[in-house]
Amino acid sequence: MDTNSFFDYPTAQVEDIGTTAGFLDQADERDWNALLDAMQTLVLRPGDTVCTEGQADRALYLLADGVLQVGAAGAVSAEVAAPPAEILNEVAFLDAGGCVATVRAATDARVLRLSFDSFESMAAREPQLARQIVLDLARMLAHRLRRE
Repeated sequence: MDTNSFFDYPTAQVEDIGTTAGFLDQADERDWNALLDAMQTLVLRPGDTVCTEGQADRALYLLADGVLQVGAAGAVSAEVAAPPAEILNEVAFLDAGGCVATVRAATDARVLRLSFDSFESMAAREPQLARQIVLDLARMLAHRLRRE
């Protein structure tokens, strides 16, 4: 299946989405198509905000291309760049506790957003994929905690 229609850019394909930290590294094209079908594409310009620290936003973000600045308490603490894709806002996605950082575009960027409602709808159709997403997010968070 051609995945070009899932993006605003005609050159993007499933193969372009490879992620860091092994997120869905066992997923096949069918899995990625199901996930991408549930996601909304955000096209950002420098300075556009993806999410704001403390704001309720139970969504998972996947930076497909571009550079984002991540910060808390008014200071930028990191920049993330893609490709490969980066996963953002996974804590708020899992616990509904609000964004833990403010994320803004540093360059033109393309971000894919999976709302929790869209995740639940997808999970009803694709339970194995939903299970793998949750397990991969938990593994990534556990890895981050062990490094700190």
